[in-house]
Amino acid sequence: NGSLDARFGIDAENFGSGSTKVTTVGPVTVTTGNGIFALSTGGDVTVNAGDVTSTGNTAIIARQTGAGAGAIAITTSGTVEGAIAAIDAQSNAGHAIGITLSGATHNSSQTAAALAINTAGGATTLINNGALLGRVTLGDFVEFALRDAHTIDEYAFALGTLGHYASDNTGHPEAVNKA
Repeated sequence: NGSLDARFGIDAENFGSGSTKVTTVGPVTVTTGNGIFALSTGGDVTVNAGDVTSTGNTAIIARQTGAGAGAIAITTSGTVEGAIAAIDAQSNAGHAIGITLSGATHNSSQTAAALAINTAGGATTLINNGALLGRVTLGDFVEFALRDAHTIDEYAFALGTLGHYASDNTGHPEAVNKA
């Protein structure tokens, strides 16, 4: 309950077969670490948060690293802001990732080119009921586009998407907002 203002925020890691659930009641503000880091090796990862700010890293990180069943669900109702990204969700087992935003979500630089949300590993559903500012990279879209291409035009689109995705992830950190 209340506010958490520290160097590192909430670190909830479950290396067993159960699920990991983090629910914040007050704001989480951290200076160098992640605001919320939630991990499960065998079950679901659920994060329900209001205001989460990390001035030195990512606001919310959710990881499902095991081969067992386990979806990722992130729901925010306040401002989510991170220096590297607002939200980063990855499922190593390819399980579903669901993100529902109801507040402001952005990178600390608050520019359209800055990374706001990154996901990888599972099919992602993003519902934005708030104010989202920044790049959103959904890595699975590229994988599915390449896998499901049946015509030369679909394959060309998938390769173009792959090229754009690769340049976003390597080019933007090197060439955008260096001032």
